[in-house]
Order: sequence, then structure tokens, then C-alpha cells
Amino acid sequence: MTITLYLSSISSDLALKKHMHYIEDILQGQGIEYEKIDVATQLGTLKEMRDKMGNDKAIVPQIFVDDKHVGGYDELFAAVEDEELKSFLNLA
Repeated sequence: MTITLYLSSISSDLALKKHMHYIEDILQGQGIEYEKIDVATQLGTLKEMRDKMGNDKAIVPQIFVDDKHVGGYDELFAAVEDEELKSFLNLA
């Protein structure tokens, strides 16, 4: 099982930066291994993410489990609040 997090190391939006850091903090804090893809430094990865989602306007952060889109910040935050993180990430 592969968990992939698409994010951007370059953003002028403070809220977006906080959302990306929150996701990484949660995953690292829970000891969950994941692949990080930085759309700002890896050419073509933003298009790749959008193609996988079927949404040409999608923005980071976005989370995929085995190339299946499971959500972004809002969905992960809700899963954490509901104590359903492992289920959300298909780890349970």
C-alpha cells in the first residue's frame, strides 16, 4: 500500500502552507510512511495529480492511496477528528 501526498513547497497562501504542514505532521506523528510529491519542483506532477482526480483545477494538498484519490486537508482533518485516520487511509 502506497500513500502519496501531493503538496507544494512554494506558496504565498499562509492557510495553504498550514494545511500542508498539518497533514505532514499528522502522518509523521502517527508513524505513517508516505511518498511526498512536490508539484513546485517536480515537473508535470501537478498535471499528473489533476489527471488522477479528473479535476483540472484541483489544488494541493491531495492524498492518494494506491493512486486512488481519498481527499485533501478537509477530509483528513475530519478523519482525525472522528478518530478514523487509519480507515481513511485504508490502513485498518
